[in-house]
Amino acid sequence: LAADQGDVEAQSKVGLFYTTGRGVAKDDVEAVKWSRLAADQGSAEAQFMLGVFYDNGRGVAESSGEAARWYRLSANQGN
Repeated sequence: LAADQGDVEAQSKVGLFYTTGRGVAKDDVEAVKWSRLAADQGSAEAQFMLGVFYDNGRGVAESSGEAARWYRLSANQGN
């Protein structure tokens, strides 16, 4: 898989697939894992999704501070 090899777009998409259950069982913990890999490489979309996860306590402990941090990183890239 390209995602396993560090491809940021693929990692972001795998995270989205786990979020929605598209082609895989819906799994918020896996969604966070893949989204974080992409977000740490600078994906604005994945950073936004991590904000949503933290905002809603999906796959992670709810944290408005962490949510705001990820939303800001995403917004700083124009997302």
